[in-house]
Amino acid sequence: METRTFEEWMARKEHKVDERQIDMFYDKAHIAVELVNEYDPDLLSRVSTIANLASGAYGLYNSGEANKELPPDVKRWLIYRGVKEDQIGRVPQLILKKWGVDPKQIEIGDTIHVNVRRILSQSKNDIDAVLQIGSTIVHEATHEKEREFTGTSSETGPKIAEQKFMQWASQNMRRITGKFVGKPRKNADYYERHSL
Repeated sequence: METRTFEEWMARKEHKVDERQIDMFYDKAHIAVELVNEYDPDLLSRVSTIANLASGAYGLYNSGEANKELPPDVKRWLIYRGVKEDQIGRVPQLILKKWGVDPKQIEIGDTIHVNVRRILSQSKNDIDAVLQIGSTIVHEATHEKEREFTGTSSETGPKIAEQKFMQWASQNMRRITGKFVGKPRKNADYYERHSL
């Protein structure tokens, strides 16, 4: 079991993911993010943004968008080790750790993408939509986590993580459905009709 100082615990607790892009397409997307945080408070700790995916798959994690902020001395040391300056943010945390970089010096801000329109078009109701958005977030965040800590990612771990999330959700369905009482559904079409 991982032990953390109070300051580390508070920093993770205060970490807020920017989900504004998916909120624009669906006013209950924030509930999916809340559920993911309730399910696994650490899963999104390295994700800074959940962006909309305009078409195609349900979700996407692109390691080419990985972003890490490191102190200048660590950046110089990585360049000395042969890492190109524009590639520093893409070096997995596992490699940085192997090279002796203190994980506390690494500020990670990765982006995952969710195709909210596709999920909404295939969902029967709000609960179904929120759970599908949540499971997609879990799937893509698991890709990010695997890549950072093992250097690679496959579909196996993310699919298992999705299944565990959906199991957890079914066990907590009464509480989850309470989040929807009296809240009408607004989706991308609503926002397009009511934009400034």
